[in-house]
Amino acid sequence: MSDHGSCAVISPISDEQLSHPSTILVPKESSKFEAQYLFATSSVSVIVGMLQNLNTSRVLCIGAPRVHEAIASSPHLNMSSLMMDIDDRYCSFFSPKQFIQYNMFNHHFFEGETAKNTYEHFISVDENLVIVTDPPFGGRMELLAHNLKQIQDDWRRSRGLDSHRELPVVFVFHNSVLFVFPYFMEQQVISSLPSFTMLDYQVDYDNHPLYSSGPKGMKNGSAVRVFVNLPQSMFPLPEESYHLCKVCDRWVSINNQHCDKCNGCMSKDGRTYKHCDGCNKCVKPSWVHCSDCSRCQPHDHRCQEAGSALTCHMCGHSGHKRMDCPKRKLGCTLSDDESKRKRRKRNKNTLPLSLEDERMRRKTNKNTLPLSLEDERKRNMEIFSQLT
Repeated sequence: MSDHGSCAVISPISDEQLSHPSTILVPKESSKFEAQYLFATSSVSVIVGMLQNLNTSRVLCIGAPRVHEAIASSPHLNMSSLMMDIDDRYCSFFSPKQFIQYNMFNHHFFEGETAKNTYEHFISVDENLVIVTDPPFGGRMELLAHNLKQIQDDWRRSRGLDSHRELPVVFVFHNSVLFVFPYFMEQQVISSLPSFTMLDYQVDYDNHPLYSSGPKGMKNGSAVRVFVNLPQSMFPLPEESYHLCKVCDRWVSINNQHCDKCNGCMSKDGRTYKHCDGCNKCVKPSWVHCSDCSRCQPHDHRCQEAGSALTCHMCGHSGHKRMDCPKRKLGCTLSDDESKRKRRKRNKNTLPLSLEDERMRRKTNKNTLPLSLEDERKRNMEIFSQLT
């Protein structure tokens, strides 16, 4: 017990808590690569409602533990759910047929072939399958998109379908996918997954410092949205905060007003955008058109100096920004010459092992790798003697 003095003890534990372990497991919020943020009850209800509207029978939850818990503990929904997540603590609460420890960035099953067989059997059943995934926002979109396509390939192969049939996904997957991401990452999602569009629903979290309702949340509401690969008209939203735009044929926030000039409901952040004739598009209500910059900007912005050219951080060329980079739109990578230049730059920043090593490197410009392990020991001792 001495090793667990700092652990929080919860007693007694109810059946409700055991069926919803995310309410008693401490989220890993401090870890940059394994931070866990959990859907608020209101958002879980809306997402489950989306699944019901799709007549879903089976749900593959990649992450999204609270959606999995809601389905697994509600037999009246007539849905079965399989959760795949990297947090092995859920193994203690769900059977191997309900939970698989899984890495969504490299499609790795920690329990090997046994877990992979469970996953393949789950997606192979001839029922309406939907994927719901809530990936870490800091992860590489290219990796998530690659593995999502791998899951869709596995689904098509298990069902004997042609390569053009797509699995429905709800990206917070009929076969649809719900994919959850912040609205300001829309371009990254669409460039990697062109068949997806962004719903206007604002997803709330219980334990996120910004993406939650209340005084500590963002002023205009959560920035997190749901991306789907089905027509948006199939996803009705709560009428108290959203309405159906008949022109766009999709549900939008009550503050998201249709613009006839742009021919769409253009707001992204929960506010009512205004149309700028100079920019020929809708912009945030607090922005003003700057004649010097020839576009709308925040009122306290610094105008671009005359003669200065925009430089792209992705390709290094001038005339455009990273968001409009042709290489980004085409999904291209850096050329060999650019990659070599970046590697040379990194190598220049490598610190020498000692002053003598640096002198020798500059003098001979040759690698100083040891010929054997004994040579390496001798060199380390020489460096250590110089330091002491």
